Amino acid sequence: MRTYGTIRNTFWADAKDLRLSRNATLLAAFLQTSPHTNSTGCFRLPVAYLMDDLSLSHEEATAALGELEKAAIIVRCHVTNWTLIINFLRDNRPANTKVGKSMIPLIEAVPVGTAVWFGLVDGVSLHADKFPEGYVIRLLELRDTVSRQVRETVSETVCDTVSPVRSDTVCQTVCHTVERNSGTHEHEHEHEPFLTREDVGGDDRGLTARGGVH
Repeated sequence: MRTYGTIRNTFWADAKDLRLSRNATLLAAFLQTSPHTNSTGCFRLPVAYLMDDLSLSHEEATAALGELEKAAIIVRCHVTNWTLIINFLRDNRPANTKVGKSMIPLIEAVPVGTAVWFGLVDGVSLHADKFPEGYVIRLLELRDTVSRQVRETVSETVCDTVSPVRSDTVCQTVCHTVERNSGTHEHEHEHEPFLTREDVGGDDRGLTARGGVH
């Protein structure tokens, strides 16, 4: 369990440049140092936690989260409450392979196929030397498989529901959006696809499918 968190010296100037409100600035600092944050910077964060820990109303907590999402400081899944601090692993690099190994269960707890998961995989991939040999390679292979499955699923769903005249244009637009989001940290978080293990060639665990990379 983490006993302290790191905040860059430029944090306050960055918050001012981004014109974050007082509540959003407090929340950004809280996420870096809170007891809910783990070594991956990706964790479940129900709004109720913020209301209790920071003495915010539901409206204030929701508004602050929205500001951080808009400023590309976090990616959040509103269905599951999973939250990723973007660039967390840039400022909190795994110290050694022992730490990297301890992070694997945390990585595999994140729902596969969500924008939060894609962003986490991107962050982890920067520190392949801190994980067991081959782990990050297999994680990236899973990401590519899931990304391809998401594109195919979205494309088929949209093409089956729109008129023939517009189907080609809509399918190309949706697939381009999914591909762009899966390769960057600026992911759309609403109506995220949840994939079962069966969808990506493994056992079926429904909506709580794990990363499953060993």
